[in-house]
Amino acid sequence: MELTFYQGKKKVKRKGKEIAQYWTLRLDPHFKEIKNSVNNLLKNINEEGLEILGGVVDHEMLTDKHTLDRLMKLRHVSEYRKRYDERLKAQHPMLVIGPHDIMKSQSVEGAPGADDEIDNVSPTYDLFRDQLINDIELDSRFRFLDSNIWHRYVSIYPINSFAERLKDTVAEMIEYHKQGLYKSVVSLEFLEFQCRSLLNSYYIDRQDGHAGDVTPFRFHSESRMKRWIREERFKTTFEGIQWRALLIDDYVNSPLRKSPKENIKKEANGKMLKKEKFTKGALIEKIANMGMDTPNKNKFITIYGPDGKKHKKSHKGLVGGKVLTEAVISICGEEGEEPKMVYDIILLDYFLGKKDGEKHYGPTFLKYILEEEEIPQEVQEEIGSKTLKECADPLGKFWIFPISVFPYAFKSHVTARGDENLTKYWFMSDGENPICCPHLFRLRLYKLLEMQIHATQINLDEIVNALNRLLKDGPKLYKMNAKGEYVYFAELTANHARLDRIKNKSRFARTVQGRKDPKELSILFDHLNTLISLMIELEPEWLKIYIKATSILAILEQYPTFSDVKKSIKKLVKQLETETPKEIQIK
Repeated sequence: MELTFYQGKKKVKRKGKEIAQYWTLRLDPHFKEIKNSVNNLLKNINEEGLEILGGVVDHEMLTDKHTLDRLMKLRHVSEYRKRYDERLKAQHPMLVIGPHDIMKSQSVEGAPGADDEIDNVSPTYDLFRDQLINDIELDSRFRFLDSNIWHRYVSIYPINSFAERLKDTVAEMIEYHKQGLYKSVVSLEFLEFQCRSLLNSYYIDRQDGHAGDVTPFRFHSESRMKRWIREERFKTTFEGIQWRALLIDDYVNSPLRKSPKENIKKEANGKMLKKEKFTKGALIEKIANMGMDTPNKNKFITIYGPDGKKHKKSHKGLVGGKVLTEAVISICGEEGEEPKMVYDIILLDYFLGKKDGEKHYGPTFLKYILEEEEIPQEVQEEIGSKTLKECADPLGKFWIFPISVFPYAFKSHVTARGDENLTKYWFMSDGENPICCPHLFRLRLYKLLEMQIHATQINLDEIVNALNRLLKDGPKLYKMNAKGEYVYFAELTANHARLDRIKNKSRFARTVQGRKDPKELSILFDHLNTLISLMIELEPEWLKIYIKATSILAILEQYPTFSDVKKSIKKLVKQLETETPKEIQIK
């Protein structure tokens, strides 16, 4: 691995060629000290073929509106619409060292101290950092320095964790290098577009306008996204639950294209050896499952190709419209038969390639759902009279996560069609690019999964809370407006029935219901819903309620797990025995 530091106001030679100055700023007075310190920390790392560009910034540099623009001279951003710019072929990731962690500044977003518990930052330093950042006016595009696999930022302070954070970031860059991401066509396309987005993220200054206060394009921080994912709430929320994902993509089981094409390397014994090829399916599965250990061999998320086979076995020849039609058959199943499995989430790519000169795009899948575009005849014959929207599960919707390296193109394509992210037939996340922004990809994917769990509402805590709301005024429930509780439990019942129907085909339905003993939960669920139905009638029959409540208590005596439910039911029984309406006698 080669880590080459650049400094302004100089011309630097690299590999015998003179690189024109690109960062014409004053030298940081501690540049050499920082450079030597970083090199010493990383001196034992040896990763063949990886070259990292290093830079050092201070706050004065980051308040200069031209700092990031000048940085782009190293990237050779294309000024014209060309098929290929020769200068773009040799791009290297960049690691920027700065004094403080500006990526979690409270001046731009978030509450002060939001990340402190994760990094164990001392309150004194945290207040100092926040005050410092508030006192200076950073270029509003500063998060570009930490926004993707190509650009990462590490702060020197807090000094006690600098070495760990530096090595962790470089380890990630090494992993991206091993996966071949820095030489893939899509990541180079992404880099070039992101650089142009940076250079053009401004408004022309007009009188009384917003040019000085609003930046059209905001960049995120990968290290900040990673900190949020580290929170234990995701592991707790997902504990015991697994998903099956259908990846609608033409590169499910094909190696990512390289640019320029890599030569076949020779081993020491003279044999020819190709580098390991990472497919998109394998890459997404690895990112999605990172840190989410499961107690058995099944992965937290398992990826299937559009033809219904696991990504390692999925056909390589799927391209264009064939990708979509295979996905439709896989989701709906053949005529007269139920589908073999239910896909809990849909990972949808934007551009699916050309077939017979025609371009095909992922948003066409939405047209198939709405029946705004006819499914090809041969596919319709295979699935019979079924429609795609009838096969939506779980909870009667498609849960869609766009995975395109062109997220803006995907979103604008959907908007141009007049569609929204939330409709009767689907819930679609904004999605993200897993190749170039892996941490943001994980965070957004996990939030979609979290929303899917909440939508099931199979949660005993919620049932207990609803019972306690109903019990608030004792048994005189006919005087209260129980309409809201009625709607809640009607929806709860419908969701439970749907999940129960598909639990043998949906990994999510089976595992979300099985978080507590599925048999216990099912029995308890049915009895509680009967009880609630009795309680929310306009003139409830208290004797029937009393009988049902005592029968539930008898069941709960066998299951100490449900102590909170037992407590609420006991409360109801006691109220009925001591505060019964005068016209009702319970002995």
